[in-house]
Amino acid sequence: MVEFEEQPVFDGNGDVSAGTSDQKSSMVRVPVDERESRKALVSKLADDVRKAKKHHSKVFKRMSEDMEMVRDGRDSQTPKNHYVANIVQRHVQQRTAALYAKNPKAVAKRRERLDFAIWDGDMETIMLAQQNMMLAAQSGMMPSPTDIALMQDYQQGSQRREQLDRIAKTLEILFHYTLQEQIPGFKTQMKQLVRRTVITGVGYVKLGFQREMEQRPEVSSQIADITQRLGHIERLSADLADGEIEQDSPEAEQLMLAMEQLQNEPEVIVREGAIFDFPHSHTIIVDPKCQHLRGFIGAGWVAQEYLMHVNEVKEVYGVDIGKNFTGYKPEKDKSPTRIVGGTKTAADGMVCVWEFYDKKTGLMYTIADGYPDFLSEPSAPNVPIERFFPFFSLTFNDIEDDKEIIPQSDVRLMRDMQKEHNRSRQGLREHRIAARPRYAMPSGAMEDTDKDLLRTGMPHEVLELNGLADGVKINDILGPVPSVGVDPNLYETGYIFEDMQRVVGSDETSFGAANNRTATANAIAEGSRASSTSSSVDELDDMFTELARATGQLLLLEVDQETVNKIVGPGAVWPQMQRQETAEEIYLEVEAGSSGRPNRELEMANMERILPFVVQMPGINPAWLAKTVLTRMDDHLDLTDAIIDGLPSIVASNGLKQQGDGDPESDPNAQGGEGNNNAQRGERSQQGPQAGFRSA
Repeated sequence: MVEFEEQPVFDGNGDVSAGTSDQKSSMVRVPVDERESRKALVSKLADDVRKAKKHHSKVFKRMSEDMEMVRDGRDSQTPKNHYVANIVQRHVQQRTAALYAKNPKAVAKRRERLDFAIWDGDMETIMLAQQNMMLAAQSGMMPSPTDIALMQDYQQGSQRREQLDRIAKTLEILFHYTLQEQIPGFKTQMKQLVRRTVITGVGYVKLGFQREMEQRPEVSSQIADITQRLGHIERLSADLADGEIEQDSPEAEQLMLAMEQLQNEPEVIVREGAIFDFPHSHTIIVDPKCQHLRGFIGAGWVAQEYLMHVNEVKEVYGVDIGKNFTGYKPEKDKSPTRIVGGTKTAADGMVCVWEFYDKKTGLMYTIADGYPDFLSEPSAPNVPIERFFPFFSLTFNDIEDDKEIIPQSDVRLMRDMQKEHNRSRQGLREHRIAARPRYAMPSGAMEDTDKDLLRTGMPHEVLELNGLADGVKINDILGPVPSVGVDPNLYETGYIFEDMQRVVGSDETSFGAANNRTATANAIAEGSRASSTSSSVDELDDMFTELARATGQLLLLEVDQETVNKIVGPGAVWPQMQRQETAEEIYLEVEAGSSGRPNRELEMANMERILPFVVQMPGINPAWLAKTVLTRMDDHLDLTDAIIDGLPSIVASNGLKQQGDGDPESDPNAQGGEGNNNAQRGERSQQGPQAGFRSA
């Protein structure tokens, strides 16, 4: 993120502008372009979006139903007083925890290319050329032109590789800094993305770049700075100047308090940098011609929908649309309802704003439903990346479907199991209630007071019944009503979890229930669940790799050297010229599975098995081996000061410090070159791996 410090400028009337002149007067743009062709284009774009929304309406309705199922554990047709055991919500939480536990690790790499025009890649060729040049220098002769050209080619190629490697390392640090600066935290939003994908079937990430003093409609991805506050103050100032706000209104008081607070601040901070937005699944409207969501293959355009108030449109886009729009009324658990524009009701509602990314023209259009002009002038997207669309999709249950490209979610696949489980438990509840003890007697055989005594009598209490005649036994007039016993086989739910395991990979043990299966059967079920999880992890890694590559390109093209040095440090290397060429040669790639919860026990057990063979292999770097082992224990360890090249091991250092007495049994100096290692050792049995380490 780039931080800029500016002092706010206040005029004599108390109006504010963040270091710019005439900002207040030009903040709100009222006139509408009168060209009929322009109006026709705006109308056509709006019609395209409405038709696409209608095309995807069944999917958007399905998303709403699935969200309801996760929240309540039932659909809208199930009575609210019915028994509910929300197993789909438990599945969603477990699935999310298994797929995303931490931010993944991105590694910057050089694209594979042939950097040497003469050298064949064999180091012996370089060594031979160096020897020839040394011999020529010793004999006073000129080196061979072939050797000179070879060494120049080697040096130039090596320098280029070294420079690209340092740029790649700088890019890695800058990228991870970008993730850490997101508000809310990137990990929190990514977990929500995975959760949203499991519930709705698809999730989206939008890559953007917030520049200095630029308002953006994405609320969740705003960088924390003064920009949003200044936009709000400017809008209130403009409304006050135009007479839309009374001097003694609450808005006028709010403006005065906000400006006083701004004056009391010693400095304001304006930032810029890459941002990540996580829009709701139903707000991304894809061209019906799209054949696959990954990369939006076949799509000519993609639109994003925002619901904003009229005042928010003023603050973000600087346009006063008045009543020239179609109002929207948000409704709970439903898509926003369109209401008639040009009325007070519409003005009190919400404005539907669409950002329309047209790949054919390379332009981004910003329009509002019912408004005849653009909210901002059409221009190229502010994210210059190879792929035109700044959206990245995540899906887990992809299938081949000619009618709909958005796959069904886990919740939709579990829908029948959830409903059947509720019905089974509700039937058991009703049967148990119906099987409660009841009694019958002839009509009029007892008075009401006697019935009350029988119903409310305490244990061991002697009841005096007025209606019981002499010589008549109570069993003669009162007897139990026969009932059908509860058969547990009628309400058994084991088959539901078996179907669930086959469909989404979660079985009965995943929800904490014990079963009577053998250990082998449980191991097979766990392997099936792990296989399903691994497939979803691959989808997540692929999506994040695409996002990381695009973010790396954006950072290389948009961030300057001064900002990089401030973030990364004085040792940062950043391209000054030919940034596009550098962006094409260096790319970010996510390490596979680095976002999942690490299995340290398995990693350490595997490391313990392979170490005896690795330490016997010639050419193994001990420092690299130590770093690898320590990293397996805790990948957050900083090994910069832990390992020093050339320093002997602790055992060797201790052996050198021992005081010698001349006795070969105790003096290492008298035991030969290998010291105590010369002693004959007994054979030791091969032991199996130790118990795994457990992290705190």
